[in-house]
Amino acid sequence: MAYPTNDITTTYLDSANDSIGLARAELYNALTRLSELIDSRATSEGLCPLDSNAQVPQINMPTTFTSGVSNSIHLQPGDETVALQGVLALDSYTVAELEAWSNPAAGTVAYCSNGDAGDPCLAVALGYDVGGVEQWKAVALGSLISS
Repeated sequence: MAYPTNDITTTYLDSANDSIGLARAELYNALTRLSELIDSRATSEGLCPLDSNAQVPQINMPTTFTSGVSNSIHLQPGDETVALQGVLALDSYTVAELEAWSNPAAGTVAYCSNGDAGDPCLAVALGYDVGGVEQWKAVALGSLISS
């Protein structure tokens, strides 16, 4: 069942002087849409159900998440591991490929597979140095952040 449309009008429902007869069709339409909304629970493109803790049951969670530019995705796994590369959906590059990358925007983040040597890392493009060479700051994923 597709999510119901929002075609509810209130032309004859917003004033004490409105006609009861004309309001009847609007009330019927509104109740029909409400019924469709209730019936859409736990259906494809419908409302998502909640469990007794007001959380989406695991069975209703997608296995792939997509986020727009202004949306944040927060994952809080229980007893499972979330791969950073998978969460960030970063392309994997070797260090040599990053060094050969022409004109990366400052702030570009990439996952270093380090297929050419060393441990996997995250790399952030810092921009160009004086010689016009791209500069990357790489942080090994095994490194700890000191406080």
